[in-house]
This record gives sequence, C-alpha cells and structure tokens, in this order.
Amino acid sequence: MDIFKRTMRRVRATSVLNRPLTSSVKAVCQLSGRTPDWVVSHLVRSGPVHSTLPNGKIIKLWTHGDDWISNEVFWKEWDGYEPETSPVFYELAAKSRVVFDVGAHVGYYSILASLANPASRVYAFEPLPSAIRRFRENLIENKIDNVELIECAVGASPGEAPFYCHPDTRRGIPSSSGLSNVFFELPYYVNDGVRPRMTAQVIRLDDFVKERQIARVDLVKIDTETTEPDVLRGMSAILKRDRPDLIFEVLPWLNTDERIGEILCPLDYRYYLLTDNGVQERSYIRSDPLHWNYFARSPKRALRED
Repeated sequence: MDIFKRTMRRVRATSVLNRPLTSSVKAVCQLSGRTPDWVVSHLVRSGPVHSTLPNGKIIKLWTHGDDWISNEVFWKEWDGYEPETSPVFYELAAKSRVVFDVGAHVGYYSILASLANPASRVYAFEPLPSAIRRFRENLIENKIDNVELIECAVGASPGEAPFYCHPDTRRGIPSSSGLSNVFFELPYYVNDGVRPRMTAQVIRLDDFVKERQIARVDLVKIDTETTEPDVLRGMSAILKRDRPDLIFEVLPWLNTDERIGEILCPLDYRYYLLTDNGVQERSYIRSDPLHWNYFARSPKRALRED
C-alpha cells in the first residue's frame, strides 16, 4: 500500500503522466458505469477539467492536483461536487440576474452561475490568496466577463480581522478557511497546527450593495465555515428589501442553525434541506450530520416571480 501511495503521489506531481493516466482511467470507469472512491481520492487530476452543463455550455476548471473541487468535477462531472446542492444552485442561478457567492474558493459556483445565465451579474467574495489565483485562472479558462471577484471576507462588521485556514499539504489549496478562530480550534483541527495565515479585509454586503447601487439581489450562496450568521446579519437590509433565495451551509456544531433561524424567521423564509434524496422541506433549521446545505426561499419572492 505504501508503494501504491508513493506511486500515486509521483503521478500527481507529474502532469505529463497524470493527464493521460487520469483520462484513461476515467474512460474505463465510464464504460463500467462506476468510479470507485479510491480512484477519486488517490488519483487526483492535474490539468484541465471540462464538463458539459444542462444548457450545453462547458464549465472549464484548471488544477495542479491541488484542488479538490476540480478533482470531483473531473471524476463525477459538473454536478459531482456537492451533488445535493449544485443542481439546485444551477437551476436558481439560471433565473437570477444578480448572484452573490460568499466564500467562493476557486470559483466553481460563481462560474456555474455565470454559465447558467450569461446575462446575469455574479459577485464572488474570497480573501484567500491561493484560492484567488486559481479563481482567476478559471475565469480565463471560461472566457467569461460577468463575474467580478472581490478579494474580501464578508461579515457583520467592516474592518480587518484574522483569517484562518486548514493547511492541506496533499492538495495545496486549503479546503477550509474563514474568520472563525473557534471553528479552527475544534478537535478536528487541534493537531494540525492551524494559525492565522493572514489579515483579511471584511465587508458587509449591505454596504457593498449600497456602494455599487445594486437594485436587487436574487441569489446568495454562503459557505464561510460557521460565520454564516454574521454574513446574514451584515445583509439585513438586502434580506428585507429583496428576499433573495439563499443557499447556506449549516455545520453540526457552534449552534449556527439556531442563529440563522433567528435571523430568517421574522422574514417568513421557508427552509429546505438539500439531501441525497432531493430537496426536503423543514419547519425549522437544524443541523444534519450528513447533509450540510440548506435552501431558503421567501413566499414573497415566489409571488413576485409568478
């Protein structure tokens, strides 16, 4: 097994070997109708990643074997990353004029929104330098001009704050990052030596919308490692004015479910847990050990669309 792991690491590090090998293995998997989990985990793609969307457009990502999202898309196609969430987001984005992607990482959801509706305007918020660099590479790959990358974190109060990340030496670009030092002190991270990697500029979405004179926000996706309630508090005026559709992560700790519910309940939002078995309505927001993303919609928004 050690020899196998060392071989896989060498292949991942050598794009000349990686591209033909991963492409060949993927073709075999497609013929068999099954892609084993060990292939996805150990044979990480390095190079271009292409997948055809339902509208016929092709999403293009680039990876150096250091980006888990692109690897998932390569092996499982465009909806293979967060398969319970990405198709729902795609359908919502196709009908949205203005989309906010908060915690955009390497740009997967932002680019998905752009290609779902080329007439839309997508604003992506991401402060992590390594993710920003890859995001910009992906924008170039897709040749799109309706996505704007804002190199800031988003929260309840503007200013500067320590920004933390989970180092991942196997994949290069940290898979988790955010403003919550408590999140990165949980037992899962204690032995990884996580420390603040940088100081990030933090903005409020209400201030951003006012400054840019954005008339209406239709869809907001939030993935900020337990600071989702802070993001929502910083967009209270947007929530009251626009009732945008929301997709947000609810991790099973730190009581973010209760805090999010306190913010959205007065606005009459309805909640839907995104699961492997489809979209399931919930009377209130509660964390789930297996499924972490919720979709929330206001009946008032539905009436306006009708």
